[in-house]
Amino acid sequence: MSLNHEDCASPELVEALISTSQRANHVLNFVLTFATVFLTIIAIKVLVYHSIFHNTTRILLFTGLFYANLHEICKSFGRGKTLNRSLTYGNYPCRILISSYDCRYETHVIVGSIAGMVLTECALTLDRVIATFMPNFHSAFVNAAGVVLTVVVGILSVLIPVTVLWNEPYVGDVPQCTQPPVSSFERINFLLQLYTFINVFNLIVNAAIIFVNRRQELSTRYVLAGRYRSYETLITSQAICCICISQFLALGFYSGSVLYLRLIKKEIGLSLFNRFVVWLYVVPYASVSLPLLIVLSVSMVGRHRRSVIKAITHKKETQEQHMRSLKKMWN
Repeated sequence: MSLNHEDCASPELVEALISTSQRANHVLNFVLTFATVFLTIIAIKVLVYHSIFHNTTRILLFTGLFYANLHEICKSFGRGKTLNRSLTYGNYPCRILISSYDCRYETHVIVGSIAGMVLTECALTLDRVIATFMPNFHSAFVNAAGVVLTVVVGILSVLIPVTVLWNEPYVGDVPQCTQPPVSSFERINFLLQLYTFINVFNLIVNAAIIFVNRRQELSTRYVLAGRYRSYETLITSQAICCICISQFLALGFYSGSVLYLRLIKKEIGLSLFNRFVVWLYVVPYASVSLPLLIVLSVSMVGRHRRSVIKAITHKKETQEQHMRSLKKMWN
């Protein structure tokens, strides 16, 4: 909801802003921000010292971590403003709202960081396509490809908020800085829907890559270098696919649920609308899932490798058992 500076918040909006539910949501978002930063520190150590990923993928994952933390830190500043005003001006409906002009920097950074997260996911998917179908090219230009893709993501993440918020007057007030001005709401909502379709496309592509990698691993089972390369691409694609799923669920749920709330806004009333909409901003869950998935992926693959090595080194076979296993493998 956006109001002119001379207007005041309605009683329903004030009730929503000072409610325990909305304040609890602010606290939860602060916790998610802390968790994202904490898990990112662990993920960076994992990527530097225990990474299972190729150099290109590592560079892009570092880029994704940067945008995830940028979004969370900027969002926390905006949520801090909202929480401070709800505590300070709860009895002053004409002062409890925040000027959209004062939120202009947060709005630009939030739109740009979400764009950076989605574009990084696209770059990771493209990296997996190249690694699967052009492995020699991928190996030859591994570091250059990561740098080039990161630069492209950086440029587009700057251009997208500039384009979407072009000529935005920032007139009126908003309940919180994560809520865009009314004049730009339709464009940002279209952008979120576009992100949902992009995530679906990335999800399908990564699922296809996983299928191709499994076939390649079977076809090169007697070529150790080829089989290792296929296995490396497979586990990386599986990790990227999980990241696509998490972002698809977050952005798809956010854009779809907000659209639905807008349709039933008159039926549920302004108070319930503002109580619900703050809980539907689930982009922080996509942010915190990125470092978590990196840590879990490396940990799971490491355990799998250790269990395979242990099984090989401790396995004892008779000559007859060995011949049977060889026949089974050849068949």
